[in-house]
Formats: sequence, C-alpha cells, structure tokens
Amino acid sequence: MGIIKDESYKGEGLSTDFRRSCLGRLLVVGVICGLLLLVASMTVPSGEKMAAEIQDDIVECLNDPNCAQADAADDFVRNLTTTFTKADSIKDPSLLKQFYKYNKIEVYPHTFYSTARLHNSFNPDGIRVAIGLFGLVFPTDNFSRYLLREGPLRKGYNERIIKASYSGTDLGHGQDFGNTYNTYEGGASGQD
Repeated sequence: MGIIKDESYKGEGLSTDFRRSCLGRLLVVGVICGLLLLVASMTVPSGEKMAAEIQDDIVECLNDPNCAQADAADDFVRNLTTTFTKADSIKDPSLLKQFYKYNKIEVYPHTFYSTARLHNSFNPDGIRVAIGLFGLVFPTDNFSRYLLREGPLRKGYNERIIKASYSGTDLGHGQDFGNTYNTYEGGASGQD
C-alpha cells in the first residue's frame, strides 16, 4: 500500500467542483437561456417581413387546388415548406383581392417573438396564423380559416347551418341545392 504524497496529489480545482455542483449547473443553464433570449429579442421579425411571409403562404395555399381538402398533417407540411420557399405568382389575382376584402391580418410584436392574427367575420377576435421567432416566420394557418366570399349562413330563422364545400370549380351564382338543410324531417334535396 502506497502513501499518497501531498505534492503529487492535486485536486481537480475549484472551478470543476463549482461546475459539477447544483448551483453551478443551474448557473450554466441560466446563462445559456439568457443568451438565447438575447438573440431572440434581437432577431424578432419586423411587421413588414411578417406580412410578406404570411401573404406568400396565403398565395401558395390559394394556388394549391388540394388546400381546401387538406387535413392537419397536410397543413403542417405545407406550412413547414412555405417557411423556406416563395410563391412565384398567383394563378388568379382576383382571389387575393377577394381574400383581403373579407380578411384582415394584423401583426403583434412581442419582446422575444411576434405573432400575426387573421380577423374576419368568423373570427372577429382573430386567430393566430403565424409566429415569428429568430428571424424566421412560421405560418400556422389553413384554408378553412379564410373567408373568401360572404353569403347566407342559414336559409331561415332557427334552421341548420348550410355547409358548402369549395371544390375549386365555379358553381355559378344562385345555385339551388334543394332543401338540404332539412334532412332530419325527411325533406332532403327536395324529395318528399
């Protein structure tokens, strides 16, 4: 059994002991979080960049004929890809004019991020359609939130809501789909 000499044995040092302690680990995590928050506050996207990125996402959605029938997974993938791509042009410019006729997008800056909200008659308080963080804009919208035309919601007082789906083709104006709202009384589609 050997005897350890004090000259040859050296401890790991006070800084290593501090980093391994609970207080030291908390301090390191706090410094890293502080640096991330500092970078986030310095790279908050401007209102103009948020509006341009949201309009680009809206154009890509309006150009896609399958956007109206997309589910949550399709919307997630489309929103993720539009973060890094740009729409070349819109197929029908009147759709974008119609979109801005019935919808309004407002950008709200915060300390570490910014958000964009879509306001229309279905969502008067607004619904979040984008988050801006670290200089990037991440859209979170889908086609079902857009209001592209206005019309009657019910055929008469205290009747069921008319549910029409957008198929991408023009159905003309004033189409009569029969008595489809009254299916529980046996009068569906005008048949008795």
